[in-house]
Amino acid sequence: MTTPLAVFSFVCRVWRDPFRRRTPHKILAFALVTLALWPALASAQTKLPATSADAPHLDYNLPVICAETSTGERLRLQCIEDEKGKHCLAARATLVNGGEELRMTNGCYDYWDAARYQADIDAGTVMTPAIAETPPGWARDQLGRTFQVTFDLLDRFYFGAGWEPRLLHDPVSSESLGRARFDMGFSASVYESYDQSRYDFRALEGSVSLTGLQLDGLLFAYDYSHNSREPALRITTFFGDPARHDLNFDIGWGLSLLEVRSHPNWEIAVTELEFGEIHVGWDLWKSDELYDHVRFKLGGGFGSLWQGDQVDAVLRLSPQAALDGRFGLGQSGLHYLTANVHGDMGYFVSGPASGQNVLTGGAKLAYEAIFIAINDQPLSLYTEASTEYWEGVDGLNQWSTSFMTGLRFSLWAPPLETNNDYNY
Repeated sequence: MTTPLAVFSFVCRVWRDPFRRRTPHKILAFALVTLALWPALASAQTKLPATSADAPHLDYNLPVICAETSTGERLRLQCIEDEKGKHCLAARATLVNGGEELRMTNGCYDYWDAARYQADIDAGTVMTPAIAETPPGWARDQLGRTFQVTFDLLDRFYFGAGWEPRLLHDPVSSESLGRARFDMGFSASVYESYDQSRYDFRALEGSVSLTGLQLDGLLFAYDYSHNSREPALRITTFFGDPARHDLNFDIGWGLSLLEVRSHPNWEIAVTELEFGEIHVGWDLWKSDELYDHVRFKLGGGFGSLWQGDQVDAVLRLSPQAALDGRFGLGQSGLHYLTANVHGDMGYFVSGPASGQNVLTGGAKLAYEAIFIAINDQPLSLYTEASTEYWEGVDGLNQWSTSFMTGLRFSLWAPPLETNNDYNY
């Protein structure tokens, strides 16, 4: 390794011998020589070689030793000792540029001063350059900077905008609308590992389409799901060797409050206001931590409906059924897929339509993909396809189909903890 003394001696010879007369052009030549040799001089001050991007990372779950070298450099060490000797991963404790203390690191369980560190080096300990540890869902580059690499889209506040072409169908004609749509919402999800339960919350969700001012909104929704500790049925078969088969019926429940849906562009404008809804949910399939699921819901709600020019709202009771799907694609939370098919039959209990029924239904498929993060807040591409059907009184039926593509910006989405190691 080139030493600072050797570099200094060489520069002095260049300065003293060829350039006894320090004319401007010779001074410029000396400056260029010094600049060319500067990387060697700088690297000579570093005890460890520069860390490459593919260097190993310290393990966030293992203890760390803080150490200081004879040159004053601070390091973070994780060491093992085997039949081949003692080996340590050695990571800088400061940023490469600026010397600031690294963020998002664990506390040290031991401290080595320069003498202790040098004693280990003299004893033959192998120091391998590494990158400091980071919490799950975060990564650190070779300069020591941290950035979030996984996102839990079940925990966030989002807002977005996009373009939503919509095709309206009625018994007489069809009409196509191209319009801008804005949406927002808040969601939170808590998984309790001790009882294998998940609690999903949604609040202040809404979307508004500018052409025709179609409005959809939800004040609050809650869903509870769980993994049963004991099977609902234990079936033993005696075809061949006796075998046991467990059947689980993991039944959860949920509710929603104050949901509004308006369709001002239909041939007969319709506005639905649901005061409340409650349901039970059966998970036909689910992942281990209940993040992904296919869930069948059965329940009922009550609310009011405005149809056409009718001023007085009518009260209705609505048995409902739905099939929900939610999937996080991959291990990093960068891709998110949801699907829903639902239907309900409202029964009017007041107003001019008392005693009559209204049938509504629909389906929606949505996909979201994070492609960039700004200050660790993800920006995603959001696409959605949906269809709605409504059959009102007097046999009048209407339906619409829409496609939406736009961007969503999410705030406060925490890391999605995975078993992956992200080495950048």
